[in-house]
Amino acid sequence: MSETLIAVFDLLNLFATIVYLGHIVASIWHIVGQLEADNKNEGWIVKYNFVDDSTSSLYINSYFFAIINMSSVKGTILPSTNTEKIICMILPFGACVLYGYTITSITIILRNINTKRDNFNLLMSKINKYMRRYNVDPTY
Repeated sequence: MSETLIAVFDLLNLFATIVYLGHIVASIWHIVGQLEADNKNEGWIVKYNFVDDSTSSLYINSYFFAIINMSSVKGTILPSTNTEKIICMILPFGACVLYGYTITSITIILRNINTKRDNFNLLMSKINKYMRRYNVDPTY
């Protein structure tokens, strides 16, 4: 398998990891919002009038919240209760770790491509130098 194809698979794996972590955060946000609504607290589900929405609509809004907050952009869905605020205080730390992991992974993937190419070029250079030194005919 070529180095480029391996790098593409590594990048797709990294993307899948980010999507999965977004799903985990969205699920937690959805569960907390549902618990707050069930306890008659004014959590994000009640505050933004999502009480009668379907589960899939609540999940989409939860995932929207997760991705927006993981990318450190101010979102339109904000915490209302103390529990939601605690989650929103913890989320940036996890997002920083994810950001660092992503940058490091991309750097390693690109470095591996360059290292293999550089090793190949070095080996070819040594072969060419040997062939010139001993007058080896390149047609063989």
